[in-house]
Amino acid sequence: MPWFRSLLHSELQALYECGRHKLFPRYATLMREGNEGSVFFVLLQGSVRYYSASKGTDAVLHAGASFGEGALITSKVPRDASAVAEEDCYVLMLCAADLAGRLTPELDQDARPPVVAYLLRRSPSLLAPLPKAQRAALAQLLEVHDYASGATVYAEGDEPSMQTPFFLLIEGHVELIKHDTAAGGDAHAGWRSADDECSWFGEGALQKYRPRSHTAICREPTKCLVVRAEQFERFLEQMPAEWVSAVTDGRVFRGRLSKALANVSASNGSDPYAIGLKKKMGLGRSAMLSSLQATVREGLSTRAAAEEPLAAKRPPAEDVTGSE
Repeated sequence: MPWFRSLLHSELQALYECGRHKLFPRYATLMREGNEGSVFFVLLQGSVRYYSASKGTDAVLHAGASFGEGALITSKVPRDASAVAEEDCYVLMLCAADLAGRLTPELDQDARPPVVAYLLRRSPSLLAPLPKAQRAALAQLLEVHDYASGATVYAEGDEPSMQTPFFLLIEGHVELIKHDTAAGGDAHAGWRSADDECSWFGEGALQKYRPRSHTAICREPTKCLVVRAEQFERFLEQMPAEWVSAVTDGRVFRGRLSKALANVSASNGSDPYAIGLKKKMGLGRSAMLSSLQATVREGLSTRAAAEEPLAAKRPPAEDVTGSE
């Protein structure tokens, strides 16, 4: 199988030993299109009819073939085809936990985008209506992370890097907790839920060199789409303007634009963010400066906070929405 060619023989042996082995009799259904599944199949012996009513495809797979790879990205993904044993079949079944840390780049590249595109359709209302082509572009930038109840997504004080993630909640509830020095303990700072209008968190860490300002803990099994800091600019370029405004709430962007504005004014415009904006907008230095000034004034926010001047100091908030 091309997906596992990069693995050592010992790693292949380990996969074989940690997976489940099962004999399916002739005409048995291994998986059904549209049903959710959590198992990846490797056909060791026999043949399987693999077909999709929605795609109009029909093929017979033989020993050495594999299918159901979406289950290696996250649990409970809908099957995009049905598989029925054409004869007695012996298969190896693997789940995402079996490949933890061993998912090859080739398999990730092929299996992850379709799963992410599906999850985007289930995401908050501002994302679900995105056109198919736009979802496909976003799917190349996003990862899928599953967390158990009680798991810490990140901790207050975690230092940022280009790998620091921003989270879009698909399932579950996350509590935000902030250390209260005066009280000598931790205090509740907010909730994030997949059902909320603002079902995202961790955006504050996308400001460079700013540690996490709170801890995020899952209070039930949680599924998130994740975009890393290094991909965030490309991610925002694919998003509707109103969603970008809601996510940033003027805070992250106003800080970054202020820095870019200062750099453009005081130097030759070497700030990476300013350069990226210049390329995107096709503007010259003076035009970019004017654009940055206008953008900073507007605050890139559709909320009431967007009306306050850039220099105004925000009052302390009980919640930490967008304020990491």
